[in-house]
Amino acid sequence: MRFKIILIAHISSLFFYSIPKGFAETRLPEEIPTLYLDPIIITGSNLPSPKSKADLSLTVISEERIEAEQEVSATELLRHVPGLHIDQPGGRGGVGSVYIRGGDPNYTLVLIDGIRVNDPTNSRGGSFDFSSLNQDGIERIEVVRGGFSPIYGSDAMAGVVHMLTRRGSGKPTMGLEVSGGLYETYRLGVQAQGAYRFFDYSLSGSVHDSGKAVPGDRLFNETYHSKFGFRPEKWNIQTVFRFQSSEMESYPNDSGGDRFSVIRTLEFRESEAFSMGTDASYPIFNKWNARIHFDYLDRDETIDSPGVAPGIRDPFGIPQNFSDNRFQRMTLRQDNVVEVREDFQFTLGVEGQLEEGEHRGHLLVGNTIVPTQFRLESILLAPFIEFQMNPRKEVFLTASARWDVPEDFKSQISHRFGFSYSLPVVRTKFRISAGEGFKLPSFFALGNPIVGNPDLNPEKSKSFDLGIEQALWKNRANFKVNYFYNRFKGAIDLQEGPPPQLVNRSEIISKGIETEFSVRPVPQLDVISHVTFLETDIKDTDEELRNRPKWRGGVAIQWQPFLELVLHLDTLYVGKVLDSSIPTGDRRLDDYVRVDLAMTWKPEPNWEYFLAVDNLFDADYEEAVGFPSPGIVPRIGVKATF
Repeated sequence: MRFKIILIAHISSLFFYSIPKGFAETRLPEEIPTLYLDPIIITGSNLPSPKSKADLSLTVISEERIEAEQEVSATELLRHVPGLHIDQPGGRGGVGSVYIRGGDPNYTLVLIDGIRVNDPTNSRGGSFDFSSLNQDGIERIEVVRGGFSPIYGSDAMAGVVHMLTRRGSGKPTMGLEVSGGLYETYRLGVQAQGAYRFFDYSLSGSVHDSGKAVPGDRLFNETYHSKFGFRPEKWNIQTVFRFQSSEMESYPNDSGGDRFSVIRTLEFRESEAFSMGTDASYPIFNKWNARIHFDYLDRDETIDSPGVAPGIRDPFGIPQNFSDNRFQRMTLRQDNVVEVREDFQFTLGVEGQLEEGEHRGHLLVGNTIVPTQFRLESILLAPFIEFQMNPRKEVFLTASARWDVPEDFKSQISHRFGFSYSLPVVRTKFRISAGEGFKLPSFFALGNPIVGNPDLNPEKSKSFDLGIEQALWKNRANFKVNYFYNRFKGAIDLQEGPPPQLVNRSEIISKGIETEFSVRPVPQLDVISHVTFLETDIKDTDEELRNRPKWRGGVAIQWQPFLELVLHLDTLYVGKVLDSSIPTGDRRLDDYVRVDLAMTWKPEPNWEYFLAVDNLFDADYEEAVGFPSPGIVPRIGVKATF
């Protein structure tokens, strides 16, 4: 099935080369120049740098693409990132997980406007549930792959997903959105933004119901977001607030879903998350800029699960259970950016973090209620330093180090080095980087009275990355290839016992190649294809990691035949993958090809109509055993700006 990727690429090439010459140019004359800006990347470094120089293995999902795809869920926006695999059991009522380069989902740090939103009280080791995240207010998404603990500390072992929201500009405007589709799905949204002198603002709010596209699965979500900017004199201050509430129902994980679950009662999850953050900067001297960052996260999640009946994989199953998790985190960071010369700058700073987590719950074993309460807190202090050098126009160097001093654990020192070299004449760029990562055991892993282990050690990683980028055809085309090698040590896993307990026992190697090819044959047409090959190995065992497909790839085509019309087609191929459930044991899920289509029509500047069809050809596949994929899900909507 891997050859489907090659077939898809050939079909796409036939598509765009068959466009009649001059067809689209009749509405977009050539005398209007196309301006290409070098975006500034703020993820993966404390010193933002131009994308063309960055030594990162990086993918940026732009505002233009987000608008063209007309997706509601952030999960769908991430499906086409090289090296990244999405696991979404059934619909959005289940937990959505992201695997970067074969690492566990809790090895990925998730940020929204620089605020980390991972929750260490959950039973998933602190991984983020992407199914609950809508794209409200998101302007772009930056994904960096590799170990980034020298920049972010704990959790950034496999990579970082950073959602950046829109900042207000220009005259005040207000927008409304109404959309709906089959299976009772709908979305209502409102947004306002603007700027006046040294003040700007951006506000948004939405209500979304995922409907009943998958049996036994549903999500209802409310999201409210605001961002305020102040620039009095030399100050630059930005403050964000975000509140999200979700109600979800689905069959429990490992239950076999709608197809194999013995217990037909659904699991109910309810969560609320409030976050706020402030960034401020002020020049002390001409070459010295002081910065301060503060953020706060308050998250509450309740889970009422019917459990999972005994089955082939587990003769005991999972008992009925209830849990109420409350988590709070405060982070304060101060650093100083010093420009020694135009080609050499560094930042030196310190970060402090306070976390408090509480779990109140119980298991129902027969007629006996077994309580599962715990309460933990953690204090961390971490000085850090980073250098950025550009000694010659074609050479770019970075080096960073961080010393994390967590409460109750040994100090963790992590490093990262990066180098890029560009040959402007032939438009070739070479990149090489090596980074380290670590992850403190989650509160659940330390404190759960059933499987928790207070003697757990931090998990660690080392990553190596080698990449080449080649521009072709007068910069109309670009080819990228990355080789990566990751080593995860001390992975926390469940030792079934008896008694069952979480232990550090595994060493995992993941390696592979990511390729990406983009071409713009005419100004109105963009084609991007990507292919990822991944190999994983659990050292000293014959076991195979689940949810890590060897082959993954796809093609995205965006065409604007007229000024008023944008067409976006996404094709995704996912290879065979091992998964498991309690009633069935291990099963290898079939590979599949999924196609999504979105059409956006703007007859007037203030009005936009769209039609989006997920799973256009009704592909029948599973991302988890027993959880069927949604069928064809069409949606229509209208957006108005005043």
